[in-house]
Amino acid sequence: MKAVVVSNFGGPSVLEVKEVPEPKPGPYDVQVAIKAASVNHLDLDIRAGKSRLPVILPCILGREGAGVVEQVGSQVVNIKQGDRVIVGSYFFCGECEFCSKGLIQLCQNMKRPGINTQGTYAEKIIAPAKAVYKIPENLDLYQACTLQLSFGTAWHALFQRANIKPGQVVLISGAAGGVGSAAIQLAKLASTIVIAVVGSDEKDTFVKSLGADYCINYTKSDILQDIMHITNGQGVDIVLDGVGGSLLATLMQCLVTSGTYITFGAHGGEYASLDIIEFFRGYKSFIASTGWTKIDIEQIVRLASSGKIKIPIHQVLPLDKALSAHELLEKRQITGKVILSTTQA
Repeated sequence: MKAVVVSNFGGPSVLEVKEVPEPKPGPYDVQVAIKAASVNHLDLDIRAGKSRLPVILPCILGREGAGVVEQVGSQVVNIKQGDRVIVGSYFFCGECEFCSKGLIQLCQNMKRPGINTQGTYAEKIIAPAKAVYKIPENLDLYQACTLQLSFGTAWHALFQRANIKPGQVVLISGAAGGVGSAAIQLAKLASTIVIAVVGSDEKDTFVKSLGADYCINYTKSDILQDIMHITNGQGVDIVLDGVGGSLLATLMQCLVTSGTYITFGAHGGEYASLDIIEFFRGYKSFIASTGWTKIDIEQIVRLASSGKIKIPIHQVLPLDKALSAHELLEKRQITGKVILSTTQA
C-alpha cells in the first residue's frame, strides 16, 4: 500500500511517498481503508522533530483519518465490515487509572497514530476496535477526519475544563486555525459573546462568518486596549489560547477578576513570563487542557451529523501531495483545513 513516511526529521522535503507492507488486524483490531486524512500543525512539528513527543522513526505521519472498515479481527463484535468510521487519535489501553476515569487522552499505555505507531497518511491502517468511532452516512468523510484535533480539543477545553456558560465573553486566540475556528462555533452554540484574535486582516471576514462577534488583528492593534473597549473595561471571562509565548501575559491581563485562562498549545512559543502578583490578586485560574474523551467525540459527531458545526475545508490534495500540504500549513495563510485523500470521500 502507499504511505507517507518520515525517516529523518527535517523540512517538508523529508516526506517520502513509499510502498509499504499492508497491515493485518489482530483479533481485537480492525483494518480501515483511509479515504481522508487531516493535516495538522502537530504533524509539522512531528516531522521537524519539534513536537517533544516520543516519535519513533521511520514514522507514517497522520493523527486523524476517516474511512471504511475492510477487515475485522476474530474477537471484534461492535464493528463490522463496511462501517464508516473515524480512526481514533488515541489507541488507549482501557485498563489504566486514567482510562478507568474516561480520560483516554492521559492513558499510561497509549499508542498514538503518527507518533509511535502507524498514522493515517496511508491507504490503510490497523486500529483497536475500541478506538474507532462509527459515523452516520450523512457525515462527509472530509469533515469527519478533522473532528478530533479541532472540535474534540475545543469541546473538552470549553465545556469540560472551562465550564463555559451562556452570556460569558470568550476570547479565542489563533481563531482562524483548526481549533480556533471550531471553538468559535462551539462557543456560539453555548450562547456566549466571542472575540476572535487573528494575525491578518484577511482572516477577519472568515472568523466572523463562523460567528465571531468581534475580531482583533494582534499585529496591528493593542489587544488589551481593544478588549477593554469592547467589554466596557470589564475584560473577558474565558481566554482560550493555543498560541502561548509572548502573547500569554497580554491575554492574561484581558481576564476579568476570577476569569479563566485555558491553554491547549503553544504554537507561538513554549515559554512565557507571567506576573504572579497580578495573577493571584486577580483570583484568576490557569488551566491546562489536552485532547478529548470518547464522550466528547461522540457529542461532536452528533453535532456534525446534524449540521450544527462544520469545518471549513481549504483544500483537498491527493496523498502523494503531502509535501505541498505541509508547505501550505507552514505559510500560515490558509483558512480552514487541508485534507489528504486516497480516493473520492
